[in-house]
Amino acid sequence: RREGPSMAQRGYPGIHAGMPTAQCLRSASVV
Repeated sequence: RREGPSMAQRGYPGIHAGMPTAQCLRSASVV
């Protein structure tokens, strides 16, 4: 899914985007 990075950037669960949760946590921390 190409929408993965989009969701991850928003701070959504990386699992849904197929990316490591670590990245999601990092994005959420920045927000």
